[in-house]
Amino acid sequence: MNDLALWERELAVEPRAMESSLVSRLARVPDRRKRRGRRHRLVVVLVLTACATLVVGNDSITAIWQWTAGASQEKLQRIGARRDALRDRYMVPSERTFRRILADLDADALDLAICGYATDVVRGQAPVPVIPRAPGPPEREERRAAQRAEGHRAPAGLLPGAAIDGKALRGARTADGRRVFLVAAIAHVSGIVLGQCQVPDKRGESSVVPELLTPLDVSGTG
Repeated sequence: MNDLALWERELAVEPRAMESSLVSRLARVPDRRKRRGRRHRLVVVLVLTACATLVVGNDSITAIWQWTAGASQEKLQRIGARRDALRDRYMVPSERTFRRILADLDADALDLAICGYATDVVRGQAPVPVIPRAPGPPEREERRAAQRAEGHRAPAGLLPGAAIDGKALRGARTADGRRVFLVAAIAHVSGIVLGQCQVPDKRGESSVVPELLTPLDVSGTG
């Protein structure tokens, strides 16, 4: 199992000390649950989900829960998981809890938090996460990024740039059966998505650019 510390080395033991860029941004996602009956904090669920999905194959709720269930007590303590005083153990949410919470998230707020963290990484304000490599040869975009870094070195002092691009999500459909189109702001060098929003169709891409850029902190970006 991949060490949770590969994702965020700055995660602290106490919840109030969890001040890494990723965690502080995920903590801003609103919790839609009623206060009564809450056993696990939303930010803990989101951080566990983020860590689990970095492992190849963890692309379902069941897989996320299975990865979390196998996490060590030390790892759960580091992210501020709920501690059962009677059993003297840190507890993980059930699969049902993961499913219920993730299905009712404010998707726009979550997307803004994740893209904000990606922007912090691109601008050098947060450390680059060490992501476990997938088996097999590098993906096409990884090869392209390596080639650009070697053959097209950016001059000193050049501001990081971003491009606006629209894409259709392969295999995804809206509730009424239509294809899903997204418009995204993408970092030139790394290809990291800094922000994105959905549009009805490709013809509406240009109309949402102001809406896309308004919530983004793009200062210092060309």
